[in-house]
Amino acid sequence: MYTILIIIPLISAIISGLLGRYIGQKGSGIISSICIGITAILAIISFYEIGITGSPLAFSYINWIDLELLEINWGLYLDSLTVSMAILVTLISTCVHIFSIGYMEGDPHKQRFFSYLSLFTFFMLLLISADNLLFLFIGWEGIGICSFLLINFWYTRLEANKSAMLALIMNRVGDWSISIGIYIIFYIFGSISFTTIFSVAHNIEENTNITLFVIPLFIGAMAKSAQLGLNTWLPRAMEGPTPVSALLHAATMVTAGVYLLIRISPVLQYSNITLTLIILIGSISALLAALMALTQNDIKKIIAYSTMSQLAYCFIACGICQYDIAIFHIVNHGFFKALLFLSAGAILHSIYDEQNIYKIGGFINIDPLIYIAIFSGSLSLMAFPFLTGFYSKDFIIAASLGTYIYIGSFAYWFGTITAFLTSIYSIKLICLVYLIKPYGPKKHYILESNHSIYITIPIIFLTIFSIFFGYFFKDLFIGFGTPFWGNSLSISYSLNLLEAEFSNSNFYSLLPLCLSLIALFFTIFYYFYNSEFLAIRSTIPKLNYFSKFKYIFSNGYYLDAIYASFIIKPYFYFSNLTNKVLDQGVFEFLGPTGFIKIFKNINISISYYDTGIIPHYGVYIILSLIIFFFLLFIKPLIILFFVLTLLFI
Repeated sequence: MYTILIIIPLISAIISGLLGRYIGQKGSGIISSICIGITAILAIISFYEIGITGSPLAFSYINWIDLELLEINWGLYLDSLTVSMAILVTLISTCVHIFSIGYMEGDPHKQRFFSYLSLFTFFMLLLISADNLLFLFIGWEGIGICSFLLINFWYTRLEANKSAMLALIMNRVGDWSISIGIYIIFYIFGSISFTTIFSVAHNIEENTNITLFVIPLFIGAMAKSAQLGLNTWLPRAMEGPTPVSALLHAATMVTAGVYLLIRISPVLQYSNITLTLIILIGSISALLAALMALTQNDIKKIIAYSTMSQLAYCFIACGICQYDIAIFHIVNHGFFKALLFLSAGAILHSIYDEQNIYKIGGFINIDPLIYIAIFSGSLSLMAFPFLTGFYSKDFIIAASLGTYIYIGSFAYWFGTITAFLTSIYSIKLICLVYLIKPYGPKKHYILESNHSIYITIPIIFLTIFSIFFGYFFKDLFIGFGTPFWGNSLSISYSLNLLEAEFSNSNFYSLLPLCLSLIALFFTIFYYFYNSEFLAIRSTIPKLNYFSKFKYIFSNGYYLDAIYASFIIKPYFYFSNLTNKVLDQGVFEFLGPTGFIKIFKNINISISYYDTGIIPHYGVYIILSLIIFFFLLFIKPLIILFFVLTLLFI
């Protein structure tokens, strides 16, 4: 059963890709959705058998590589961490497949789209079920390739080509870093199997050795999860179809980085330097991403930057060794983030793909179902009390303050400010799209939105999960004394959350929630009384200086321009220099050009002896014979000379 769980998405990809012409567009979508739905059912059964009952499973298929120093089996390891991620991946992938049947209706390449989606799901399942770093890396590379194919699905668009290439290049940085980490792990441990590495990690005498390979793995996780410095591909990935954004941001691509950190947590916890670096990067990424989301006008980019911010919370949780809260937030985030993207896709599907939130407005009466969905998802994103996001996000902020280290306080304050900004841009999106007066063209409001059943069913399902999942699964995932993670390779327990529960004052515990609620009411008041606020701002000239920072935030801190100036241009200059000096210089002279000149000169020199006079040719023949016989007899003569010399001596 567990093998079928992973193989079915691959079969679905093959059917849609190779037989799509015969089964048709709708047939391809229905067959793919049924296959992924079966996978989701098997994942739920696996969640019960492995996670709830506490029965981990490990098995090998074949001995793939068997060398003197390296032995790699093609096998799987299924524990609580694996099945938790499998639930997330398969349920959201099922919703995305069903949603895509309606969303991609009329697209001439629908079969190819479903093939890519199923292949994306397969590689993610392979990644989370791998029992060694090599197969994890195969799945890692697979989701990178699939993200390139899906972002560039509409390959006739120039922006889609550029965005897909940028995503591929930025992830290549992380892939290169992970490969270095794997080499170092094999050098230190003599194996790349998770079981072997984790069992002997505590015997490593110096933590420096662990830091040597943990930091490269962390850099790889940063690239895949779009954290500070390696996040420039994230907003560009919105060039793909909206269902791609939902799957990529909620269940597959960006969650892989956090999963990697959680999977290697038994060795990660021995590197204090790396843990501190993770907290620092996560805290800064959360705040900077929230500021970027605050200044965006594109509805999909706002949601995309919120992904970067929420994943940064997961990095903070990993840095303070609260891996159970990190995986809980990953699962919670996956449901409400998929809901936000699919709801945004439903809006765009109704209004001719207009993504500027300042050109929409007034959709609450036209599209009430999607309003309820996106409102629920936004409240969960804000960690509104008793919704799904509340049960993980606020726990991360509280646990960071219970670490009793300075970097923990740093993470707490950055996380609190980020929560405040998250409420602002979440309510801003709702107000501008639904609540304020219409600003869009008349054609957007002529007819009421009439979404197909393929669009409404996944949105209703995800709305329910975004409201209730956190409440029902909180005790199972992060409850005190829960046995759920007892069989997991990667979950390590600490008392940070317990300290945060009983040691932190009520002020610090309630501050993130209070700031979020203040931001909620302030933002609603601002957009309903915008003209009065603008009049007040015009009377305070110094406030206009702050608007200059808007361009910095909205352009992603000009990281693309910085990379172009300090990395790409010097690289091109160095490449041009080496091309002139080496390729067209030394190598060209020593290579083809040099040989041509040498043989040409030899040919010219020999041609001088071609006089056409017969006596000259006779002399050449005689000289050639003399040289031939000399060379023929020179070896025996030399031997005879040495023998005679020895005799006379």
